[in-house]
Amino acid sequence: MRVVQPWEPDREPDRPGICDYGLEIALIVGAAVAAAGTAYSIYASGQAQEAAAEYGADVAENQAQASRNAAAVDEDIAREKSRRIQAAARAAYGASGVTQDEGSPLLVMMDTAAQSELEVQRIRYGGELATGGYISEATRQRHYGQQAAQAGAIGAGISLLSSGASIGSRAYGMNTRPGDFASLQSSGYQSYRAGERF
Repeated sequence: MRVVQPWEPDREPDRPGICDYGLEIALIVGAAVAAAGTAYSIYASGQAQEAAAEYGADVAENQAQASRNAAAVDEDIAREKSRRIQAAARAAYGASGVTQDEGSPLLVMMDTAAQSELEVQRIRYGGELATGGYISEATRQRHYGQQAAQAGAIGAGISLLSSGASIGSRAYGMNTRPGDFASLQSSGYQSYRAGERF
């Protein structure tokens, strides 16, 4: 029979006290800390993916704005080119003494203006297509980031719940029968404990 020391609480002789479970408690605390670290790592990974996706979305939005600006510049260049062509044609008609307000010269000038405007519209359309693609990419990146952040939070929660259940079952075993933690104890410690009980 084992003698109860003054610093130990009174207990049944066959049932170990909390001091007899020091290693088990340390292992459970270590498992809880590791579970918290794993959960935070999963959560932080989701947050990092969200930040990277947000950066990608910002880049895509900047490209969309650059595409708009480039299309506007190209439109201005096309319009200026058209004005110069029409001015040169008017000058040539005037130098040759041809009237520009009727007949073939008028039709040529109208056709040149229509072709120039068509070119401007093509440039605008191409710019809008490129801009739309970049905006779509920005939306896709933001959606991906939100999904990654949500997956990280869910994964962290699942990790904590799973670890908590495992730790809880180990702690429950401490309160039911001595030696339930044989899988957590080294063989040397188990031998020490077995010798202590005899």
